[in-house]
Amino acid sequence: MFYWSIKTLLAEPMRLIVSALAASVSFILVIFFSAVFEGESEKMVAYLEAMNADVWVMQKGVSNMHMTSSMVWDWKVDKIEKVPGVKDVSAILYFNGPVKVGGKDWFSYVIGISSEYQRAGPWVMAEGRSIPGPGEAVIPEVISQLTGIKIGDEILMVDRKLRVVGLSRETFSMASAVVFVSREDLGGLLSGSDQYSYIMVYAEPGVAAQTLVNRIKDEVDGLSDN
Repeated sequence: MFYWSIKTLLAEPMRLIVSALAASVSFILVIFFSAVFEGESEKMVAYLEAMNADVWVMQKGVSNMHMTSSMVWDWKVDKIEKVPGVKDVSAILYFNGPVKVGGKDWFSYVIGISSEYQRAGPWVMAEGRSIPGPGEAVIPEVISQLTGIKIGDEILMVDRKLRVVGLSRETFSMASAVVFVSREDLGGLLSGSDQYSYIMVYAEPGVAAQTLVNRIKDEVDGLSDN
């Protein structure tokens, strides 16, 4: 059978060439998309890694930030801050969806920041202010370069016009971007002005993360932690 297979292929060289090319293209595509997925996976966790929190607290039943929704009452942030062993907390409101910049929709992880939790903002800036106020936004420097939208120009988050006040770095990939806005603007859009999505908890020196997890669970109901 092997002999006849070789003979058939040699008798039809064009089929052999086409088959070889198809196999090569398939192999290249597998490598390409594997690289894209790996790069995108790194970007998805870039924000989490940059925040370097000991414990992430979110709505019960939610386990990550990718394509999910989490809402936690803001009073729970204050309660967590008083848990023994907690050195500091930070909280954000969160939304994932398209943001229109330069006439094009860019799928984005939108981070709503409060003035009291400024450590939740961009970790590397290229230009401008890192913390947006009401009616303002910080977008990736790469998107600015691709669209020509600069500081002082407007972008559109759903139906809200926001003025760009800063350009961040390490917040863009081929498939998504991280855009920072004020908690007030995002809260108005999501009807969640009295809520946060994720709470970052930082431990006192010598306090283990699991210890904080147990204490937070004892003090506050209806939360998941990671």
